[in-house]
Amino acid sequence: MAALVQDGDALILTLKVRPSARRDGWRGRLGEALKVDVAAVPEDGRANRQLIEFIAKSFAVPRADVELLSGANSRQKRVRITGAWRLPAELGDAAGA
Repeated sequence: MAALVQDGDALILTLKVRPSARRDGWRGRLGEALKVDVAAVPEDGRANRQLIEFIAKSFAVPRADVELLSGANSRQKRVRITGAWRLPAELGDAAGA
């Protein structure tokens, strides 16, 4: 499975998330996943909410267009982004298959 897959008008990302980081940010690639840091702690869904907000901002879409498909209680996650027309510059070549 690739780190980024197009599914109609949506993108599906496979992520390896590091919560409680210094700041939110893309960190490259780890195997078949994109690595991402989230500053929020993994308590009461805070890190997941911050991840969704960060991805929405990175891909320039509303938060409602970012859906956590799997991994709510794990660092391994899959996220669907509807209507994403551009990749964040920070991802560079990391998003390639």
